[in-house]
Amino acid sequence: MTISTATSHPPTPAPVPPSALRRPDYHRLARAEANHRWWRPLVTLLTATAAYLALMLVLLTGLAAAVLVNPQLEASLGLLDEQTDLYNPYQFLALMSTLLALIPAVMIGVAAGRRPVGTLLSVAGRLRTGLLVRSLAICLGVYVTVHLVFLTVGGAAGEPIAPSWHPHSGWLIAGALLIVPLQAAAEEFAFRALPMQVLGAWLRNPWWGILLPLPLFVVGHPYNPPGMIGVAGFALAAGVLVWRTGGLEAAIALHAVNNSLGFVFGAIGWGDLNATDVTTLDAAVSLATVAVCTALILWVDRKSRTRIASPDIATATAPTSTQS
Repeated sequence: MTISTATSHPPTPAPVPPSALRRPDYHRLARAEANHRWWRPLVTLLTATAAYLALMLVLLTGLAAAVLVNPQLEASLGLLDEQTDLYNPYQFLALMSTLLALIPAVMIGVAAGRRPVGTLLSVAGRLRTGLLVRSLAICLGVYVTVHLVFLTVGGAAGEPIAPSWHPHSGWLIAGALLIVPLQAAAEEFAFRALPMQVLGAWLRNPWWGILLPLPLFVVGHPYNPPGMIGVAGFALAAGVLVWRTGGLEAAIALHAVNNSLGFVFGAIGWGDLNATDVTTLDAAVSLATVAVCTALILWVDRKSRTRIASPDIATATAPTSTQS
């Protein structure tokens, strides 16, 4: 007599929809925390503001003490000057210090809100170096190309294109490469990360966090109307990059390349670091440059996401096969 036995098969897992594999959007990260309460983002904002004011008090106290010890520093620092002279290394460092303090202030605020500080950087909770490097390469390529075209056109028109050096050129170039990228990151922490995540904890639409801080960012850059339009366009592009890429990396890259190259070119006479009047042509070129960088970064990032996500989704949705 033959006894037949049926081979049991494990149940086939249900397909996992791609939406279930997604992390929360960057501006909603604070709300996604298990310990989220409606008032925690308010604590973050108030603590960050208080921390920044405290850091400024420490900085000003240190400057006052230094001037008391050495009164000649007052003239070097230009404390009584109506406008900051960015060619003065003392004033350059003083201005950068006030901006760099934004980074620890925002971090302190996020920690006070009982949230991992890494969520300031991206939805991955860390700095995504691949995206940062790709964005830097794209922005450098676009900005250098635009400046080379302008130099070529200027040379054809008979304008001098040879660099002109002054006593502080070396210090300015070093500052542009070592300090200005951190200054760019600090502004992204304060004008993109903090407001987007605070407002995103209460409001689902990311445009609240992109548009509401924009006037503050523009007012902080005292240019004429064409220049302010250029700054507004830059802030809008940076906000879109943060939203669409899920982190600060691309916006920091765009900001760092824009500012660092500006300081380098100003240090060698291809621009005026203290200029506040921007021509309509320069503002239009700046907007176009930022738009091209933004479009390229988003396109490359979308391609990268598709290439990485496709195998993961295929694996998650494939039924489990068994052999009897």
